[in-house]
Amino acid sequence: MDARTITSDPLSLTLASLSWSSWQSGSAELSGPWGIEVPAGHVSFYAIRSGSCWVESVELAAPVLAEAGDVLLFPNGSAHQLRDQISSPCVHYEELLSPHRARWIAAGPTTTEPTRIVYGHLATYGANSTPLNSQLSSYVHLKAGDYDSLAQTDGLLSMIEREQRELQPGWQAIANQLVQLVFHQSLRGFVSQGLRFARPAESNTDVLVTDPVIGLVVGLLHSQPEKPWTVASLARWVNMSRSAFSERFRDVVGKPPLHYLTELRMNKACELLRGSDLGVKQIATIVGYESPSSFTNAFKRWNGVSPASYRGADIDESVEAIPVNVN
Repeated sequence: MDARTITSDPLSLTLASLSWSSWQSGSAELSGPWGIEVPAGHVSFYAIRSGSCWVESVELAAPVLAEAGDVLLFPNGSAHQLRDQISSPCVHYEELLSPHRARWIAAGPTTTEPTRIVYGHLATYGANSTPLNSQLSSYVHLKAGDYDSLAQTDGLLSMIEREQRELQPGWQAIANQLVQLVFHQSLRGFVSQGLRFARPAESNTDVLVTDPVIGLVVGLLHSQPEKPWTVASLARWVNMSRSAFSERFRDVVGKPPLHYLTELRMNKACELLRGSDLGVKQIATIVGYESPSSFTNAFKRWNGVSPASYRGADIDESVEAIPVNVN
C-alpha cells in the first residue's frame, strides 16, 4: 500500500497507542477531610459530579479549585494531588479511589459538602513513556459550561455511576469502556477548540493538528513503526530537505524524529512484552529491529532493564523510562 494514501488523525493515533487493558475506573463519594496522591506514570481522568476539590501538581504554580461539572485530565502521567481542603493530608489514591472499594467513603468528620467523582487511572510504562507526551498539556482543566463536549458526556458518566452502584456481571469492563469514551470525548472537545495539542504554553511551537506535514509523518510512524525509517527517508516522503524537516519536526513535536520513533517502538514493545506470549525475537521484528540483540540493547538504554527483566517484573514496580537521544 502506498503510504501517501494514509489519512492521518494524530489524536486518534496517539490514543490508539495507549494500552487500555490496565485502565481502572469507577466512581466514589468522598466525605470529610480527604486527599489522594497519584504518583507519576498514571494517565488520569476525573469528572467532578458534585462538590469540589483542590488540585495540586508540579505542573501548577498554585492549587486550582475544581467544581461540580469540571473535568480534569493528566494526559502525560504527571504526579498530582486532589483534596477537599488545601490543608487535608493525602493518601495513595488506591486507598480511596479503587473500583473494588465501597463507593461511599467517609474519610473523617464531615466538614465540607461530599465530593462525588468519576475517575480513571491508566498505569503507563513509566513517567516519561506515555504516547501522549509532547502532544498535550500536562494538565487539562475543562470548566463546566465552556465546552459543548462536556454536556454530551453527562449520560456516559451517569451510566458509569449506575454500573458501580448495581454491580451487575461485567460492570467493571463496561465502566472502563465508558470512561475511555469520556476521556476521548473530553480530549476531542479540548483539541477542537484549537487549544494545546502541543508542547507546554511556555514553548513557542506550532500546534500538531494544524501542521499537515508533520501530522502526516506522525501518522506514518504510528501506522508503520517497523519500517527502517531514517530522517532522510522521512524528509523525502514529504518533499523537504533533511535539515528543514528535522527542525520542523522538533519544533512541532518537541523531540527529534528518530527519538520519537524510538519511544513509539519501545512503548509498543512494552505492550507486547506484558500483554502477549511472543518471544523477544518476534517482538524485535514487529517493532523494527533486525536482531534480538539490537532490540535488547536499545530497550535497555531506553528503560534501564532488559526485555526479559521487564516482562518478569510487576507492572507496579516498573522503573521510570530513560529515553535515549538517538538523533
